[in-house]
Amino acid sequence: MYKHNYKIPWKDHRVIILIVSCLSCLNCFLHYSLLHGVLKGYTYFIIAIFRISILSLVFYYFCFKASKLIKKKKYKLNTLKFITILGVVCSASTGAYIDYYIIPYDLQGDGLLLCKTIFIMLEESVDIVITIIYIWVFYQIKKSIVSEERHGAI
Repeated sequence: MYKHNYKIPWKDHRVIILIVSCLSCLNCFLHYSLLHGVLKGYTYFIIAIFRISILSLVFYYFCFKASKLIKKKKYKLNTLKFITILGVVCSASTGAYIDYYIIPYDLQGDGLLLCKTIFIMLEESVDIVITIIYIWVFYQIKKSIVSEERHGAI
């Protein structure tokens, strides 16, 4: 209703974040309520991909909105897009590696055993590294904005 009343286009970042969040909620509902135990291990990485995708989209949205205050706006936004895409691809490829190589060969197809191994931490570690990179980028942008304001005040 909000999108319709305010004539917000589908390409708006807020609408995309809302759609991805709704898909993530639907996926979590299906994952925890309808899937058989063994399938839960195979589809766990989809939850992690949605989580890092939503974090990335929200992070990019706020940096994009603050871009009017950033020095070298185009360069930093393109770098941010690259980091965002790279983060989601790394998370997805780690999850696919676990699903197609670890579970069938190391765990003999039992996805539930994944929670009892160190491999579950592989996916989480990738997400932690991506989040740390986002925090570093955030402080670089903040430093750029603060230093620009000081130059303008002098």
